[in-house]
Amino acid sequence: MAIEGTRAYTTFVALRLHFTTDFDYIKYNGKARSISDEKLQSRKDYDHFRRIERRYGDHLQDFIVANLVNEHTAWINDLVKPRADVVFNTWKKNIENIVPNVEEDLKGLDQHMFSAGKETHPPLLKKYLAKKIKPETMIALDYAFSYIKNWDRHLDDPIIWPEHSMFLRKYKPFVIMNSEAVEKVATIAENR
Repeated sequence: MAIEGTRAYTTFVALRLHFTTDFDYIKYNGKARSISDEKLQSRKDYDHFRRIERRYGDHLQDFIVANLVNEHTAWINDLVKPRADVVFNTWKKNIENIVPNVEEDLKGLDQHMFSAGKETHPPLLKKYLAKKIKPETMIALDYAFSYIKNWDRHLDDPIIWPEHSMFLRKYKPFVIMNSEAVEKVATIAENR
């Protein structure tokens, strides 16, 4: 049996790799690498892993995802600061209220929100890059319209879009939506 903190360590390492490299957390079922009890206990940040594992228990993965989505390069010491709790609570509210958030985020956009002009980004992407649209909204819209693959093929932008595309594709498995919510999102977007 593993010592306390092992699950937090392996989950954190795997999720951090997922969001910063080509590693696929979902494909490998959250397993990146193991660590011996002795090696884990000898780490200076061992108490941080123990603390977040104890505190978040069954919500550990969500807590780490929320904080890595907020700050892709966060380290474990960032996750024991009070701000990490604020980030997690905000993330939970965004996930719980995804449909109303989509409606709010899409204000000011019309049915052409996915269309790009010559050498310009689509209005939806511009608003997202300006941080006026939440990543969860972008993912909800992708569930409804599968636009990310289309933008990957057709946007002539080798610098900005590829990084955001990768992030949204990596984040999407953690934003779980039922078919009813996806239909509501589609209806909201189509009625612009």
